[in-house]
Amino acid sequence: MQALHYLGKAQLRWQDIPDAALVETSDAIVRPLAVAACDLDRSIFEGLAPFKPPFVIGHEFAGEVMARGEHVTAVDVGDIVLASFQPSCGACVNCQRGYSAACTEVPPTSMYGIGEAAGEWSGALADAVRVPWANFNLRRLPNGVTPLAAASASDNFADGLRAVDQELAARPRSSVLIAGTGSIPLYTIAAARHLGAGRITYASDNKRALVNPNDARFPEYSAEVEAYLLANNLIAPSDRAADAPTNQACAHETPQGAPMFFQR
Repeated sequence: MQALHYLGKAQLRWQDIPDAALVETSDAIVRPLAVAACDLDRSIFEGLAPFKPPFVIGHEFAGEVMARGEHVTAVDVGDIVLASFQPSCGACVNCQRGYSAACTEVPPTSMYGIGEAAGEWSGALADAVRVPWANFNLRRLPNGVTPLAAASASDNFADGLRAVDQELAARPRSSVLIAGTGSIPLYTIAAARHLGAGRITYASDNKRALVNPNDARFPEYSAEVEAYLLANNLIAPSDRAADAPTNQACAHETPQGAPMFFQR
């Protein structure tokens, strides 16, 4: 099969690699149908990340289950699924407490698409990907939710949501300042709007990234993505009142570059 390899700064190439195969009875093989570009991928491409090439890139993805081990019961062959970008066991003390990013069974930097630092996992920009502990790391997409809409849900999409959800739950209709470039700030804007923020200020040193976060043309969560988030208890039904404060346009450019509002 083929996979897209990062070979060094600004160098990408499709190359042949061994076919993805089941190793453990808890594994599944997934054929990626949509792979999102994480903000980290840009740093990798520009040679700014500390990951030694060559390696297969891509770690936010949704796809089709092509094979599963005998102990995989949560998904079946043919299911369209969302994969966690960080493989974790789901059974250790940390995973059971909800801290799967600190899983004790994998390296601290466990994820797809960053090479040796990730552990034994490859990248998602490939014909197929081995997913360990598939019962924990895969979620079947509901009818009507496309792989394209959900591909980033386990990483950047979730980063943007959790940057504001707890604060807005504690202080409804509060004003929100979001600064940075890439996809995470834009997801954060969408999350803040959905959760009923009062005034949203967005700052970026990237002119192409500047948007009016209060413009009605700025995309809200699509209905299909919102249905997925609700179905998996990732958000609560919006209680935004019809008379919620009107947002004001306030996108700004910072002269020296703005810090990321949420940065991994």
